[in-house]
Amino acid sequence: MSSATCAVMASMIHALSGGRRGARAFLYVCIFFALTASVAAQPCPDAKGKDCDRIWLLGTRPGNLPTNFRPFRLPGKTFIGVSGSAQPSLAAYQALDSWLLRKYRNLTYVRVYDLRQESHAFIEKMPVTWYLGRDQVNCEKTPDAIAKDEQARIDGLRRAGAATVYMSSTPPSDTACKAGTSPNKVSTLIVEAEAAIVSSIKSRVTWSYERLYVADFHAPTDAVVEAFVTSVLNLPKNRTIWLHFHCAAGDGRTTTFMAMAQMMVMADKESLEEILVDQRDVSPDGTNLCCYCKKQNVWKNDWARDRYWFLAAFHQYCKDQIKTGGSFDTPFSVWKTRNTVPAPPVCPNHPSCATNCDKEKTQGTCEDC
Repeated sequence: MSSATCAVMASMIHALSGGRRGARAFLYVCIFFALTASVAAQPCPDAKGKDCDRIWLLGTRPGNLPTNFRPFRLPGKTFIGVSGSAQPSLAAYQALDSWLLRKYRNLTYVRVYDLRQESHAFIEKMPVTWYLGRDQVNCEKTPDAIAKDEQARIDGLRRAGAATVYMSSTPPSDTACKAGTSPNKVSTLIVEAEAAIVSSIKSRVTWSYERLYVADFHAPTDAVVEAFVTSVLNLPKNRTIWLHFHCAAGDGRTTTFMAMAQMMVMADKESLEEILVDQRDVSPDGTNLCCYCKKQNVWKNDWARDRYWFLAAFHQYCKDQIKTGGSFDTPFSVWKTRNTVPAPPVCPNHPSCATNCDKEKTQGTCEDC
């Protein structure tokens, strides 16, 4: 069943029963199954780095806030603010909890959005990840297949009782395996998924966890976008809520979703460029998603352009939904069948290519990177 067919059937339900809420619920459920049944898994890029299938311990500073942490306040009625970071350890999550409670004494609920498509886990409360070929280890896999693969890896580590883990102060790259990083033998008697780690946070507020499978360097799929919108709409009522997003490094995917959360609240008041500049300038660790033409790592350019194009479409989608009451009745995939967002220029014709855009965190306006 297509998304368009779902929309027609939802309209019929609304007309026959007069129930707008029931029609919307049917529409989102129908769209979910239509997308998950037909969604094409993320194609695999070239296999550079395919010999780097190792377990990496992501470096975190004990007792400190997560690496690349930055908060952003929002005037939202559903949630009061968002933050983003690289992959936290349990200790970093506890530090984040303490920070939030000091800053916002009336806080009652925190939702963690784990944006990582790649398989990852925790050994002795520390985050580890499996890396392969530009972090596309789970390309061409559905979310269900990824979840099963990840659980199988966790079960395998538990059975083995020990594993060789490579240390990395930042998420690994294509050249990491050539860097001569010393391996470490560690006990794997205690291996957990991140959902279990978040549920173990000791706090006076409620912490919850949701996984959204987004490929590194890519825009989210329509299914993921609609799952996120539905999740935000279904956050607990009458609670003071904070949203925390993380990926591996805390850059592209994290900034994308921080911007999306801001758009759901402010797209009618701020332009796409203003929101992306807000997220770039939120801290020295902010990422500039406007600059998608790189002079280094040019293999990222097409993916980054597609992500910028998606953000332009999602901004217009949110703007339209806010104008019609903010209920987000129309799923994103259906909205796209009715609206067209112009494609951004293809590299190297983007204005940003007139300057050096090698660093994603370059300061300045969107126009000049």
